[in-house]
Amino acid sequence: MPDPRESSEPSASPQQRLTDSVEARFLKCERTLTDPDTAEAYQITLDLVSTMLAGAHVHGIVDDEQRRELHAMIDGMKAAPGLL
Repeated sequence: MPDPRESSEPSASPQQRLTDSVEARFLKCERTLTDPDTAEAYQITLDLVSTMLAGAHVHGIVDDEQRRELHAMIDGMKAAPGLL
């Protein structure tokens, strides 16, 4: 398995580059998304961000297209623990 602290090779998919970037940030804090408790807390946090985004949409802060795009980005981040 490649060291997530190293940059992905140019041929890596955008999803893998995102995963590597997220994991590198956790490693800076001496944590890893391969730890089940850390991964669970990460998922809970992203669920809360999704809830906040839904509220922003309801209140007209973001439109439907923006909400969809941001939600897709959050979904990409949610996949990170499973790609390590």
